[in-house]
Amino acid sequence: MDKISCVIVDDDSFSREMLSDHCRSVPFIDLVGSYNSPQRFLDSMSSQKFDICLLDMNMPGMTGVQVAQQLDGQSVIFVTAEEHMLSEEHMLKNVLSISPIGIVLKPIEPKSLNDALTKAFHQLNGQRQIHRNGKECELLNVDGVRGKVKFRVADIIYIHSDKDDPRHKYITTRDGDTQRAMDCKFEKLLALGHNLVRINCSEAVSLELVKSYGKETVIVEDFTSKSGGVKELMLNRTFRKEFKRRIEVW
Repeated sequence: MDKISCVIVDDDSFSREMLSDHCRSVPFIDLVGSYNSPQRFLDSMSSQKFDICLLDMNMPGMTGVQVAQQLDGQSVIFVTAEEHMLSEEHMLKNVLSISPIGIVLKPIEPKSLNDALTKAFHQLNGQRQIHRNGKECELLNVDGVRGKVKFRVADIIYIHSDKDDPRHKYITTRDGDTQRAMDCKFEKLLALGHNLVRINCSEAVSLELVKSYGKETVIVEDFTSKSGGVKELMLNRTFRKEFKRRIEVW
């Protein structure tokens, strides 16, 4: 899967160095810039290309929200030591209008930062794959346990049938969330999800997860664990031919 490029904008040298060190340690992040001034960062925009910006919310001369408003919808993760700012109604409204991928509080906890970067990685790679395949961002509405559930089709990475009642499906998305979809057929899900392929009678996976495969097994990224690794799933002979055709053109 593709790496995502990242820039850091933070006037605090200690925080900036900590963010830089963490980004360099994450295999799917390519750190391409670090700025101690929001104006310096904005002045570089014509030449600085990036996927995600780690952006301090409270900087001299310009807030992180004001910077983000000039990024033309570019993906942002806010970093802030001023947790109380988020409780102020006008500030919270402005932050939510940006739709940041995440907000990381200072002092920075590596797990919180890593979770935000992982979420950014999955979202941005999903958008790239949609673009490569010429697909629009389709939404799937199904009946859940507590009413209607809406999924962004491109975010679905794994589906498996309910063991007690195969009519129902458990759907897992990029953010690790799993929800039960009532009376939902594989045919409907696979018709919408260009990245999804069935591997046996009870499971379907996103092709982007596939690491390798054999005659009877498929090795995928372990979507059940944040620590990485792989997971082995069964490849049924009924679905083997279609799976091989799909993976070869992916």
